[in-house]
Amino acid sequence: MRFDNISGCLRTPVGGSSRQILMVVEGESVRSRLLSVREAARLMGLPDSYWLPARYNDGYHVMGDAVVVAVVSWLEKHLLRPLCKWYWYSKLDPSTADLIS
Repeated sequence: MRFDNISGCLRTPVGGSSRQILMVVEGESVRSRLLSVREAARLMGLPDSYWLPARYNDGYHVMGDAVVVAVVSWLEKHLLRPLCKWYWYSKLDPSTADLIS
């Protein structure tokens, strides 16, 4: 259980810590439930129209150990592409490497 507002990774259903359990607190009542496959898909950025397998474990195999496309796209645009641009320009003319942002 975490209390730092940071989510762990979604895991496939074949591992020791693969079941994603949510704690629901309502007043003084506390209960737990499994994260649904649809909720996992939403966390991964998939639309509700995305087809998911009917069986719980099969659905988790689709979602678990994957990457969020929107996060990878942001990293590519704001980190990887500028680094590659800087690298190639510095190879062409090392004196301009500091000028590239």
